[in-house]
Amino acid sequence: MQKLNRFKIYDLGFRNGILLIILISFSLNLTSAPVALAHGGVNDDELIIRMTKNGFEPKEFTAVEGDEVLFINNDEANRWPASNFHPTHTLYPEFDPQGGIKPGESWKMKFEKVGTWRMHDHLFPHFTGTVVVLSDPNATTSQGRTLSTDSQGPTLNSPGFWAKIKNFFRNLFGGDKIAAAEFKSLSEKDKYIWLENVSAREGPKAAWNYVLKIYNTPKGVVGSPHDMAHLVGQLIFRKYGLDGLSICTVDFAFGCYHGLMEVAFANSLNENGYKENLLAAENGCTKIGDTNSPNYWSCIHGMGHGVATYRDHNLSLALKDCDTLSENISTYCHDGVFMENSISAPANFYKENDPVYPCNAVAEDYKNACARSQVQVMRLKFNMDIKSISKACLQTKNEKIIYHCIDALGYFIAQAANGQAERIVSDCQKIIDEKSAAQCAAAAAGELVFQNAVNWQRESDKICKSLSGDSRLACETRVSQVKKSYGR
Repeated sequence: MQKLNRFKIYDLGFRNGILLIILISFSLNLTSAPVALAHGGVNDDELIIRMTKNGFEPKEFTAVEGDEVLFINNDEANRWPASNFHPTHTLYPEFDPQGGIKPGESWKMKFEKVGTWRMHDHLFPHFTGTVVVLSDPNATTSQGRTLSTDSQGPTLNSPGFWAKIKNFFRNLFGGDKIAAAEFKSLSEKDKYIWLENVSAREGPKAAWNYVLKIYNTPKGVVGSPHDMAHLVGQLIFRKYGLDGLSICTVDFAFGCYHGLMEVAFANSLNENGYKENLLAAENGCTKIGDTNSPNYWSCIHGMGHGVATYRDHNLSLALKDCDTLSENISTYCHDGVFMENSISAPANFYKENDPVYPCNAVAEDYKNACARSQVQVMRLKFNMDIKSISKACLQTKNEKIIYHCIDALGYFIAQAANGQAERIVSDCQKIIDEKSAAQCAAAAAGELVFQNAVNWQRESDKICKSLSGDSRLACETRVSQVKKSYGR
C-alpha cells in the first residue's frame, strides 16, 4: 500500500511538471511578437480593415502572403471578424479571434495561406466580406508586412488561449469519453472544438453519430443541435466531398445537409460553370433517396443555403441558381435561399414598415418559399407578436403568402412553446381569423412530429383534439402525413 501511495505522488508530480512546461510553451507561442518589417515598411492604412456600423470597410481586401492585417472596431458594439462558415469558422480556422472585440479595440490576423477567404462577423452574420491573399514571388520568408502597433493578436487574457489549454487537456486525459451532460454544458465554441477533435481522430462519421446519440432520446430530441449538425456536415464534405451526403440524415432539421452544402459551394461556383456544379450536387442528392423522399428534399434545401452563402445574399442571383435545377424540385432550393437570407441578410434588406417584403415583390414562383421564412424575419428582426404577424400576412390578400405564412407561424409557435400543447393552442388562438388559427394549430402539431420533439405523440394529439369538425380532421391528417414521411 505504501508503494502505491508513493507512486501516485510521483505520478502527480510528474504530471504537474508536464502541465507547467506546456503552460509556459503556450504562453511563449501566443504572446511572442512578430519581428521586423519584411518589406521595409508600409503605410499602416494599407493593412487595416475597419468594422463600422455599416460592416467591413473595405469589404473586399487584398493582402500578400504573410501580411498582418489589423481589424479595428469602430462600432459601438462588440465585433467578431472570422472566416466562413458561420458559426464554426472552419474555412480558415486561424482566422478567428475566439471572441468579441470591444469598441475601440483591435485584433491582428497574419494571413499565411494564399487564397480567397470569405469572412463574416460572428455576432452580426449579415456583415460579410472577402480577403484575397496573393503569393509574394519576391519573399524568402512568410513574414510579410507588419503594422507598427501594440496589438499582436491573442494573449494570455484572450479567450483563445484558455480554449486551447482546456481543449489540450481534454484530449490528453479525457479522449472522447465525455458524458452527454458534460458535453451539453460546454460553451458553443468548445462543443465545436470537441466535435472537430472527434472527427480528426475517428472521422466525421463518428462525430455525426456522436451528435445523434447525444441529442436523440427515446422521447425525442433534447436540446438545440442544429448548429452542431451544420459543423459536422462541413467536416463530412471536407473528407468525402459530395459522396458524404450518404452520411448525413434528416435529423435536427436537416442541419448536416445545410453545413455540407455551404462548404460544397464555398469556392466551386463560377459564372461559367455554376450550372454544372449545381447539377452535380443535385445528382449527389439522388444517391441518398428518391425524389419523393425527405432526405432528397432536405439535401436540395441545403443547396439553397449553400448558393445563398456563395452569392453573398444576392437574392436574385441565388434564386436563379436554384432555377437551373429540375423544375419540380427547385422550390426546395428556393426554401434554403430564403431561410439563409432571413438569418444572414444585411440589416437594411428587410423593411419594418413593410414586414412582408420581399414576399410581396418577388415573382409568383418564389412566394411560397419566401413566406415560409418571413415569419422568422418579423419575429426576430422586428420583434412582432403573433397577432401582428398574422395580420401582416392576411393583409397581403395573396393566397400563397397567407397559407405559407400561417403555416410558418405555427412552426414558430411550436418551437417557442417547447412542444407544450396548451401553450401552442393558446398562441394560435391569438390569430383573429378562425380558419387561419386552426391551420396554425395543425401546422404546429405537424412541426412537433417533424422536430421529433419530446412527447410529440401526446402533445400533437392534444392539439388536434382541441379542434373540431373539418379542422380536427385536417390536423390529424397532417400529423399522419408527417409521421409517414419521416418514419416516426
